[in-house]
Amino acid sequence: MHDVVSVTKGYVAVGERNGAPAVWTSDDGAKWTSVQPPQAQGPFTHVVARGDTVVATGAGNVVAVSSDAGRTWRAQTVQASALTASLATPRGFVLAGTPAGTDDVALWSSPDGTSWRMARPHGARLEGDGSQRLTGLALQGKGLVATGTDGTAPTLWRTDLP
Repeated sequence: MHDVVSVTKGYVAVGERNGAPAVWTSDDGAKWTSVQPPQAQGPFTHVVARGDTVVATGAGNVVAVSSDAGRTWRAQTVQASALTASLATPRGFVLAGTPAGTDDVALWSSPDGTSWRMARPHGARLEGDGSQRLTGLALQGKGLVATGTDGTAPTLWRTDLP
């Protein structure tokens, strides 16, 4: 297991089995049941939930969503070469990653985990030459705070929720 999140009546965990995505559910955190994950390449590494809607990401650009607390899943892709962080917010979900064909950063937001809108963040330490990367997302009041790197320098970035 790589990550776990609580849902209304239990937990959902994600990870890998033999290099493929794996998902487990549990009512109590002690006994886990394997469920059929969606088709995807590589493991799931991050999972977030808003109520019983669960979003999992992992290798590449696959986003998996479950609207029934992890029991069934469907997968889709976003235009990314990597997804590096995820967050459930009062408005839905936010993903951070690298848009396909670039070394820059982007945020993808969705009210329900099924339709995603990409936005390129702007501001100090997120523009210009070189590689930028956002690797952590958190709520801060009514806003979003992200950590990451600009080249090799650490960066902290704040914005309104998308």
